Amino acid sequence: MMKNILLLLLIMCFSVFALFCGGGTDTSFKSVVLVLPTAQAANFALSSGDGPGQPYLELPLLIFSSYKETRIGVKPEWRGGGKEDFCAIKKEEGSETSL
Repeated sequence: MMKNILLLLLIMCFSVFALFCGGGTDTSFKSVVLVLPTAQAANFALSSGDGPGQPYLELPLLIFSSYKETRIGVKPEWRGGGKEDFCAIKKEEGSETSL
């Protein structure tokens, strides 16, 4: 009886040690580089607005405390489109920051 209790206690101690000390997850932080956001203007006269000739516009650097996941239509369904997943924010809720 005493051996069973000692064996059970030893197994429990080993299990607790393995759960809390094992795994070796890396908790070190890596440096982050913030890049100013830009948007490329689209030329509405052309069917494709992408290209090196289109100007880039600088956008304000905003940080948002929350966002909402939503599905937004990207093309009409008759053109093979439909909806895709996006993160939606409210510009008014953003707080401006600097680099």
